[in-house]
Amino acid sequence: MIRLGTILPGLAALRGYRPTLLAGDVAAGLSVAAVSVPMALAYAAMVGLPPETALSAAIVGLAAYALFGPSPRLVVGPDTALCAVLADVLARLAVTEPAGRAETAAALALGTGAVLLAAGAFGFGRAAVLLARPVLVGFVAGVGLTLIGSQLGRLVGLDVPGSGLVGPVFALLGRLSDVRLPTLVLGLASLLAMLAWSRLVPRIPAAPVVLALALGLAAVLDLPGLGVAVLGPVPPAVPMLALPRADVPAEPFGEGVVALAVIAFASGVIPARAFNARAGLLSDPNAELRGLGLANLAAGLTGGFAVTGTSSRTAVAFTLGARSPLAALTASLALGLAATRLGPLLAPLPVAVLAAILIATGAGLIDPRAFRRLWEIDRREFWIALITALGVVAVDALKTVGLGVLLSLANYLRMASRPRDARLGRIPGRPGLWKLHLHPEAKPIPRILVWQFQGSPVFVAADRLGERLPRAIAKAEPGTRFLVLDCSAMTVLDSTGAEVLERAVAAAEAAGLRVVLGGGHARFRNRLKRSPALAALPWFDSAEAAVEAIERGEIAPLAREAAKTEG
Repeated sequence: MIRLGTILPGLAALRGYRPTLLAGDVAAGLSVAAVSVPMALAYAAMVGLPPETALSAAIVGLAAYALFGPSPRLVVGPDTALCAVLADVLARLAVTEPAGRAETAAALALGTGAVLLAAGAFGFGRAAVLLARPVLVGFVAGVGLTLIGSQLGRLVGLDVPGSGLVGPVFALLGRLSDVRLPTLVLGLASLLAMLAWSRLVPRIPAAPVVLALALGLAAVLDLPGLGVAVLGPVPPAVPMLALPRADVPAEPFGEGVVALAVIAFASGVIPARAFNARAGLLSDPNAELRGLGLANLAAGLTGGFAVTGTSSRTAVAFTLGARSPLAALTASLALGLAATRLGPLLAPLPVAVLAAILIATGAGLIDPRAFRRLWEIDRREFWIALITALGVVAVDALKTVGLGVLLSLANYLRMASRPRDARLGRIPGRPGLWKLHLHPEAKPIPRILVWQFQGSPVFVAADRLGERLPRAIAKAEPGTRFLVLDCSAMTVLDSTGAEVLERAVAAAEAAGLRVVLGGGHARFRNRLKRSPALAALPWFDSAEAAVEAIERGEIAPLAREAAKTEG
């Protein structure tokens, strides 16, 4: 029997709803709606789509995820990273006519939703583990730089060609004499106001405040007469069911759908995990795929474009008291009312103000502290993040994410293939076994070489074991008769590792050492029993127990070594 929580997690979360949560959910929902209006308009300008398409995507995305998504506090809608990829995909498809561009964006949202649903059905949510922190830090920073570059022209009232950051900057420097001073002053003032407000009053979103100030200024001054471009008429955004059609080549369209699906999932799973953790909730990546997939299907069927989870608006909802999907439903309803009533009011809004909002958003995506943290912990991860950021700016978002994932995997394999090892001994008067290279006071145990391999003997690390163990044996004290392998760090074994272990044991016995095993996880032990040569070795719960058994005489040295000793 299919449970309600599986089909409609949002409704299931509202069962047993406590009235004491209502005030927080409603306040959070109204605040999210207030933030979403200027952001939706800015994203529409960024992608080159009519404002009503972004408003429809925000309205429907909020409601659909609230019903079908598993994270009760996640706010879904148009997002910076996703819109950057969407703008790139639309440019590659070479769709310039406004109506066709909107149809294509809606069709891409449908395709994105289908891919996300299929990925969730096949359990691909686990792939989220491949999105290592350096990749995410670099990707988000790259998107921020790209967003800043894309809005420089609008900030100063010029049509600036180029993509990424460097191209627009040089193009702008070559046309400084054409900059419209009123637009530049208004754009810079709005940008400074955004940055200052975010720093001084971080709990209250800056975008609605700057939007209100700009509309107040537009009511007093004749901005078009001063040469300042304005948004113009905004038709009411009334989401209507319709099947979009895109007359574009299938191959680049399919590539665009995959790119959007990957970024939608990557961008959505981050805030979902972060805010669920703060609320003490677990995240289900496959359920997130399904929720985001249905939200994108709903957006595509109602004239919107691709949506995902948004960190900034989720933070607003969380900070202001959102505790259930009712906050997102409230935001969707309030945004719907605003979209049908505020069109004439938004018409005089300066385009430079929207550019300032996006540039401030892009600047907020660049986190120097995260880069500094990577540098302090692992400089290879810092370079992975930096390469990812520069790749997003200069090459392609999806390809760069793929490259970042490959670099992260390569870094992991490098670390996994070189486990540390150590010889162990005793410290007089203290229990346990201690690493000789870390504790100068530790002494080797007479007749016993205790050697620890700090990793699992699988294909990536097996050769390391085969190299290091003979060196440890060569450095053993004279008169050593036993080799105790400390297996406490070994969790799994594969065929390559088993073969290397068998050779290592044979080499140790050829050197006259009796091999004894100590410790090891249950899965490693079960695999080891499948090798007749290894299963015959004496085995104890720990290396220390193995040493004590040898000292009590429970384990005899190899027969030929015993004969030499007696002789």
